[in-house]
Amino acid sequence: PQKDITPETPLHVGPAVFGLLTHDRLLDVVQGFLGPELVSNPVQHVRMKPPGRLLGPERARSYLAARVPLHQDLGVLLPEADSSTILSCWVAVTDADEENGCMQVLPGSHRLPLYDHCPTEPQTGIPEHLLTLDDAVALPMRAGSVLFFGQNLVHGSLDNTSENSVRISMDL
Repeated sequence: PQKDITPETPLHVGPAVFGLLTHDRLLDVVQGFLGPELVSNPVQHVRMKPPGRLLGPERARSYLAARVPLHQDLGVLLPEADSSTILSCWVAVTDADEENGCMQVLPGSHRLPLYDHCPTEPQTGIPEHLLTLDDAVALPMRAGSVLFFGQNLVHGSLDNTSENSVRISMDL
């Protein structure tokens, strides 16, 4: 996601996004994890995940609209992030459930070292033969909920198999 950024790339840098990034309640929680000295990485996404049946071939491969394979953030970021402590904040803008493509995690994986990551369909992820997928847990969340996790947690998202539900989230 860090390549091919041009002046025409759609970016949302208005007051609402800044207000979320600087919201007192969010900052209080993040500072509880990391302390008062924070830097916001510019890798932030709004993910609008429509039902899979509505995705054309190109959108079906998009990390913003389709299933996201299990991965660790440290495995998909640039190498200069390797020595950083990274806290991701995944915000459910709409309700997220198993049908419309909620997050899934591998419990306890935050304690594990970095897995090998490879190009997979549709994006970079951990090859399935390295994981016990039966141990992955879906995390349904209500709109407004936030999931906080570190750079080693194995996570991804499910396909949106719903008939008409668009799942919207934002990750910071």
